[in-house]
Amino acid sequence: MEQEKLSYAQLVAAMPAVKRAKILNSLTDEQAYYLQHDWQIKARPAQRTPLGNWFCWLLRSGRGFGKSWTGSHVVIE
Repeated sequence: MEQEKLSYAQLVAAMPAVKRAKILNSLTDEQAYYLQHDWQIKARPAQRTPLGNWFCWLLRSGRGFGKSWTGSHVVIE
């Protein structure tokens, strides 16, 4: 998979084990919590809310893209 299409979480998972462990072990408890629960970290770039002051955002894509997951997290946010 191309790196620009990966989520932040997928990029961390793709790192060599030693580098990943060094980064994860340096996190505070609060940072580790957000790493696990912040949807923006798990979202792929195409699933993140576009920059700007939007009234309406059309997320048009095929099956399995994560439209419902993205929409629900945008509403919660």
